[in-house]
Amino acid sequence: IWLTNNEISDESSDGIAKTTSAGAVGYLMSALEGNRTVLEVYLGGNKIGTKGVASVCNMLRVNSVITDLGLEDNEICDDGARMLLDAVGQNTTLQTLKMTGNVVGNDSPHIKSINELLKRNREVAKLLFEAEHPELVTHKLRRPEKEKEKERKRTSRSSRSRGGEGRKDGDRRRRRGGEQRRSDSKREGRPSS
Repeated sequence: IWLTNNEISDESSDGIAKTTSAGAVGYLMSALEGNRTVLEVYLGGNKIGTKGVASVCNMLRVNSVITDLGLEDNEICDDGARMLLDAVGQNTTLQTLKMTGNVVGNDSPHIKSINELLKRNREVAKLLFEAEHPELVTHKLRRPEKEKEKERKRTSRSSRSRGGEGRKDGDRRRRRGGEQRRSDSKREGRPSS
């Protein structure tokens, strides 16, 4: 659902507060609580503020389908970020939360904690996908080939570096072998070659 820059806010168009706690955002989030099909919701630029964030958080606590949520440029402050942190901590499916252009900055400890939770959710989603669809996980098929190639390169480099030493050792052995034959032939009384 893309509802960016529609001025969905806590107030009606005439500036009078709506009767619901978060107006249109509250209605939309209530509808998404039982959603089983919508994966992405983008509400950027709607000035939803703290009341709107409260509705979004209520939805996130119960929705297990939405993976991407865009809340850019919505006048979300540190209190809103704290509420989102709590909601994202209870949600295991949300993987991306866009928060640029809000009152709260990226250096906020709440935003940093949210990012850690989202990272955890992405890792869990990846593991679940790999377990459910092993035939589609191609990186695991390529990795052994790359490892084999690295091993071949490593082996060829080390044999080249040992190649000089090997020749010297082989030359020494041949010389020793010749010396050994000469000494054997002297003992037997044969002429040496």
